Amino acid sequence: MGVFNNDDQQDARLDELEREMRRVVEEVQQLSIDLGVTRMELLRARIDLKAATKTADGAVQTSSIDPAIAALNDSASATRAKLKEAKASGEEQWDAIRKEVDQQLDDLKASVDKAWNDSGESATDAK
Repeated sequence: MGVFNNDDQQDARLDELEREMRRVVEEVQQLSIDLGVTRMELLRARIDLKAATKTADGAVQTSSIDPAIAALNDSASATRAKLKEAKASGEEQWDAIRKEVDQQLDDLKASVDKAWNDSGESATDAK
């Protein structure tokens, strides 16, 4: 029994709060993906700048950069797919999919951080 015998009103309010929380979580996840993509673009620009400024004997090889960028793009695509799944999921699977999306976001961040660190500068230096 709810406080002051208004269970229906409390249930409706809790349902609305849950919907709003899900919307916020989805927006944060999308922003995390967008941040990862932005960092990948910054990394690509930084690598291009380094390649353009190095001398011929110390030039960055394109073949060593492209696999890292391709792996980051694959990670971002997988994360987008999981986010789309999370948005379409039902009540029963919400928690499991949210955890999986969080893991995908963590993997994306780790991939971006690794690529960033491999290029010679820590990710925190660019912030």
